[in-house]
Amino acid sequence: MLNPIQQDPVSIDRFHQLLETTSQICSINNLKELTDTLLVNAIKLVSADAGSIHLVKGQDQEKQLQLQSLVHRGNLAPIDFRTNASTNCWSHNQPKYELTIVKSALTRASVNLTDVKKQEQFDLTNDCILSFDPNYDIHSLLSIPISTNTDEVIAVIQVLNQQGAHRTFSEDDRSLLEALGNLVSIQLKSQMSSVEQHKILVRLSAEPSLEKLFDRILWEAQVITGAEGGTLYLMNKEQENHTLEFKVFHNYARNFPSERKKKTNHKPIPLQNEDGTPNTHNVAAYAANSKQTVNVPDAYEETNFDFSGTKAFDALNNYKSHSLLTVPLLNHENEVIGVLQLINARDITTKEIEAFSKHQEEIVKALASYASIALNN
Repeated sequence: MLNPIQQDPVSIDRFHQLLETTSQICSINNLKELTDTLLVNAIKLVSADAGSIHLVKGQDQEKQLQLQSLVHRGNLAPIDFRTNASTNCWSHNQPKYELTIVKSALTRASVNLTDVKKQEQFDLTNDCILSFDPNYDIHSLLSIPISTNTDEVIAVIQVLNQQGAHRTFSEDDRSLLEALGNLVSIQLKSQMSSVEQHKILVRLSAEPSLEKLFDRILWEAQVITGAEGGTLYLMNKEQENHTLEFKVFHNYARNFPSERKKKTNHKPIPLQNEDGTPNTHNVAAYAANSKQTVNVPDAYEETNFDFSGTKAFDALNNYKSHSLLTVPLLNHENEVIGVLQLINARDITTKEIEAFSKHQEEIVKALASYASIALNN
């Protein structure tokens, strides 16, 4: 392991390089510039000849690794490639563990090949570097996953051909790049989220009809949180007692068909009780009245809200609603125009049901603001 306390001038110098690199990267607010800078400095830190960074896209068996940055043959100017080079992580319902970057992405483990030609576990014939230089000779390889503090792998950095006397990447090299990945993961995740949020707004704005827009809003929310189900309500102010009108429902855990208001008999949710006081028993009504996000870890343990309707749905469909995240949709005048509710967050790795995290809360609140913009247009 790399230990800066050891009185080794080389190790101390590399530790200082690590800190300087981290400081430089964490000040960059452009995703492409960030990944290019990260890759160039990673190559310098471990004396590699080439390398690449791949961003993780998609969920579950649709997960892909998208080539983001590429450096080749000691030229520390990243290659300006125009193609959208992506690698599928799954094939025929099986993980493609024969690819080093996929192995790192799906198992959160580093891969260090000291002699590429003598190993038989991995297939390097389609490595991205060979797409740009078919004659490139790979003799050593180090692949490192970059994970968030929730163990979500967001990227993989791969370096090739160590240029030292032994021509192999050491355990110190591995530890150094793993430390670098941990230190820059927050900034990288932030920039990736900013790019994705912009893309979401573009997709929402491009929907040609309100019905498709409702579906898109709910689908985007489920994708970014891994939620099993969700419901979208819109505010109806035509009556004196404002209500939340059911618009669309998705749940993929039991292959429930998507539902829309015209096909169902979902009753509107009143925002006021019969005596004129705010409805605080229904969680969606409470979120609309208070303009606050409500995160319920377990509906069956919750005592502040009435989940009798949820429990009745569960009993009828042999389902179990655990965690719920309910977010008000606010327009630019801070008026409630709807409510987005998600059900049953899933752990990215184990797929077990869990509570919605604070990070997921913030992401869905950002999506809700974009959805409000699209709905108001």
